[in-house]
Amino acid sequence: MPTVYNQAISTRFGIELNDLFSNDNWTRFDAAVAWVRRSGLRHLTPSITDFLNRGGEARFVIGIDIENTSKEGLQALLDLPGNITTFIHHNEHPSVTFHPKVYVFSNDDHARLIIGSNNLTESGLYTNTEAGLQVDAAVTDPVIVQMHAAIDSWCDTTQGFAKKLDAALLAQLEAGGYVATEETLNRRRANTRRPAATTGVTAPAPLFRSRAEPKPVAPAGTTPATTTTTTTTRPAGAPRAPRRSTAPTSGGGTVLLVRPRLARGTQMQIPIPLKNSAFLNDITEMRSDTDSVVKPISGTHPERGGGTVNTYKMELQEAKNIDDPVMRIWRTPEGVVFYRVYDADSADGTFILQRLEEGRHTNPPQTTVTKPSDPGL
Repeated sequence: MPTVYNQAISTRFGIELNDLFSNDNWTRFDAAVAWVRRSGLRHLTPSITDFLNRGGEARFVIGIDIENTSKEGLQALLDLPGNITTFIHHNEHPSVTFHPKVYVFSNDDHARLIIGSNNLTESGLYTNTEAGLQVDAAVTDPVIVQMHAAIDSWCDTTQGFAKKLDAALLAQLEAGGYVATEETLNRRRANTRRPAATTGVTAPAPLFRSRAEPKPVAPAGTTPATTTTTTTTRPAGAPRAPRRSTAPTSGGGTVLLVRPRLARGTQMQIPIPLKNSAFLNDITEMRSDTDSVVKPISGTHPERGGGTVNTYKMELQEAKNIDDPVMRIWRTPEGVVFYRVYDADSADGTFILQRLEEGRHTNPPQTTVTKPSDPGL
């Protein structure tokens, strides 16, 4: 069944790609994207390297239009080991832009095709509002065959639009102004975003809300990129479904999806394993993204646990009139934790619930059992 990715509300595409590269089922990877930067590729490098070291084959087709692909991003592709080939695709006509975002994982029998809006940049992989459609099919399915044929055509060096990337071509691209360093590109972008007030003209009031999405923690050395932890607890009366368990492992800069268990109408129960996870172990309060009210997290009933806290609670007034609430919790780089409550039947809530369900089937599972003694929770 096809799956829709909705970043960043329920999916961070960089997490999905890392999981797929870590899956031993896949032996080949093909991608065609408009832009690549080291800022994004650094989060994938450990898992791509492992994939290639296992004997995997990779092919990238990269565009260089609109000053978004960086020198460092292309160099990062050149630095990857193993059976990997990268092509640059470009049409010199000013009205034509190379703009696909296509990812295909495959083996001798099956393939997973993802077509969406995500580029290989940190924003494209984690923080932008992006969408994608995932399709699983036999490798001989016409859709997969046609997609591989399209990528083949973009790699065709005989037509004059594609060249195989190597150190010499990268030097020519930089000398010819086709690519620049990330520092240069970021400076140019900052200048174009400078508010009108700096030129002496009063800037108009913003028409829309501003909210930054948490950036992922940059991997150090060969340490695998930080992954999103997803967890669920079942409110009273909600349908039961088999759950597998894994402990939350990530901390700052990640997103936590929760299906809260409520008591007394609005009292959210936070089990000890979840509170002690890397995501929440140093957190004593959360801030509502709806009204900015800070909600304390407090321990309850130490007398029932031999003098130790046996659970934690937080008042969740936003869930008062919602039959099946779900939550999105995120940490800012400064360590502030925000949350927002959705109805599971709402547009955003549907994607959160879908992501929780998908997390049951990842390896290892990303959907966490908070009460292992009852696998239905």
